Amino acid sequence: MHIDADKLVEVPHTEEIFSRNKNMKEIADDTAGLQEIHALIQDLVAEQGEVLDEVKKTVFDARESVGETIVDLHTAYKLKQKNRSYYVYGVGGTLGAGSLGSLGFIAGPVVGAVTTVAGSVIGFMGGTLYYAMQG
Repeated sequence: MHIDADKLVEVPHTEEIFSRNKNMKEIADDTAGLQEIHALIQDLVAEQGEVLDEVKKTVFDARESVGETIVDLHTAYKLKQKNRSYYVYGVGGTLGAGSLGSLGFIAGPVVGAVTTVAGSVIGFMGGTLYYAMQG
C-alpha cells in the first residue's frame, strides 16, 4: 500500500499541540520532583523534631542534676563547717590538757588530774572562741 503525500491532510496547529504536550509532560515531571522534595523535607522535619525532643530532655535532666548538686554542695558545706568546729574544739582541748596537765603532774597526781581537766575545759573554750571568730 502506497500513501500519496499529496492526499495527506495537514492537521492545523500540529506543532502547537506537540509543544503543549511536551510542556505538560515537563510540568508533570516537575510536579513529581516537587512531591519527592516535599516528602524528603517532611522526613527531615520529623527527624529534627526527635532531635529537639532529645535535647529538651537532656536540658531538663541537666537542670535537675544542677539543682540536686546545689543541695548536695550546701549539705557538704554545712558538714565541713560542723566537722571543722569539732576539729578546733578537739585541738583546743588537747592543747589545754597537755599544757596545764603536764604542769599539774609536776606538782603531783591529784593536782595533775585537776589541771588536766581544767586545761581541757579552757582549751575547749578557746577553740570555741576561735571558731566563733573565724565563722
